[in-house]
Amino acid sequence: MRATIIWTFIVLITLVLTLEAAAQGWTLRPHSDGDLQRLLPLAESVIISDKKVIVKHTSAYLPYKDERDFAQTAQNISTIFKLTAPLNPIRKQDVLLYRFTLKDTATTQATLLWIGFPDGSTQLSLTAETLQSDGINTLHDLQQQWNTQLQALGIQSNWNVMIQGNIDADTSSQQPGLSPSLQLNVTNSLHAQELARYQDANSLSISYHSTIVEESAADTQQKMNLQVAVHRDSITGQQRITIATPAISIAY
Repeated sequence: MRATIIWTFIVLITLVLTLEAAAQGWTLRPHSDGDLQRLLPLAESVIISDKKVIVKHTSAYLPYKDERDFAQTAQNISTIFKLTAPLNPIRKQDVLLYRFTLKDTATTQATLLWIGFPDGSTQLSLTAETLQSDGINTLHDLQQQWNTQLQALGIQSNWNVMIQGNIDADTSSQQPGLSPSLQLNVTNSLHAQELARYQDANSLSISYHSTIVEESAADTQQKMNLQVAVHRDSITGQQRITIATPAISIAY
């Protein structure tokens, strides 16, 4: 009887702690892994409003000869992703495009783009975004599902993770910036070393190499795989931070 009471007490304590952790911010379920999980604690420590999380995969895929060939590949993609392909692609000048909605809920939006360029090259892009804490685990689940589906197409997944939102900064400051404590937090929590920085009147961008971040930017010899940027609204003075691996690919 006593053992039963103790066990019940432990279960209740565990449940309370779990609920408290979920209420405090954006968290992934236990045992989740990846760059999204690594960036979330840092973002949660500095972002105070308008939080947004985006995960993207972009890669080249099979070249095409003509519109019929492009449509056939679109059909194959739609089969793997369990979608219904439109009969004809959208044509914008000399570019062909199929756009699929993968998810559209109150917490999460996700799309797939299959793009054909005039030279016959192509691009496959998957994007999922959430503005709600309830959507974080959904994004993670989509990543896992897409990893399998991309593998079925013979594609190695290449994830771009970005978290963006407003920070509590000195709105009277004439320059955007990262506080010394935040820069130290980036360095320590993500085991990051600064590689380069760029600054103008309203923006600051710092590139890092992190020893624990999975994704690496393929187009740099400096092994940049982490980027943090702050943009200051010239009218309101509000500062917005963007934290990304391996690089920021949205407006900051």
